[in-house]
Amino acid sequence: MSNIIAESMEAYQSRKALSAGMAWKIVNECPLLAWHESPFNPDYQTRHALEFDIGEAAHLAILEPEELRRRCEVVPADNYHTKAAKELRDLLYEQGKVPLLRKHCELVYKIGQAIESQCDLFRDGTAEATYTWQWEGVPCKARVDYIANRRPQGMLLVDLKTAASASPAAFQRAMVRDGHHLRAAWYLDGYMAGVSTEPARYRYVVVSKDEPHIVSEFEVDERATEWGRRLYRRALATFRQCMKSGIWPGYVEKVAAVGLPSWSEYQLADMEISGLL
Repeated sequence: MSNIIAESMEAYQSRKALSAGMAWKIVNECPLLAWHESPFNPDYQTRHALEFDIGEAAHLAILEPEELRRRCEVVPADNYHTKAAKELRDLLYEQGKVPLLRKHCELVYKIGQAIESQCDLFRDGTAEATYTWQWEGVPCKARVDYIANRRPQGMLLVDLKTAASASPAAFQRAMVRDGHHLRAAWYLDGYMAGVSTEPARYRYVVVSKDEPHIVSEFEVDERATEWGRRLYRRALATFRQCMKSGIWPGYVEKVAAVGLPSWSEYQLADMEISGLL
């Protein structure tokens, strides 16, 4: 796949192009927040959090085991409550490494074992693959966790995620919250625009962070994918306008009128009918 770019995560994050994550923030939050947390902001800094560290280490353990040894380092503590542990963590961040508490090293190992025993998608393909394309002058980018060669069915774009639960209900809630439907449409359409005109499929592999580390595989259905496509197209148009004008709007322009959500209105109406109001 000659159009696949081999680059580090740091290089990808600094690449000035619209990503699925930025597109989701534009439509689900506001353009200003999306810009602030993107490489288009000259003061942008990568966010760090414990859950991100565990997820990144799990990705490395499964997709790039040689990088796991190079990039992850153990913090000899049970938590970050002490000054010494915090200072070592922050130093490792500055060095571009992933700090892991002792207990999380074991967790990452168990997650890797669970994936190996319950999922066979990460055995014939390309890990951490970046590709780029243009949409009416807008530079776009994607970095897929794994491209699995599933002959004769074709290419399968695989998104690996760790979560509190690998249940369908939990994934559905996460899809609404995090925009997995937009991400699936973005990566599939971008793949056809920047890599190959042969259609591919997009699959989420979700592994639970709690015992027994259940692994589930999900594909976003056509209806949800189309909604995701409509959302990212709106984000693209908004992004292009913001880049042209140099104005990145916040949540509201002046004063927004805020009413009750429909479920609350129904609840109050039931109370009124019951004579409670």
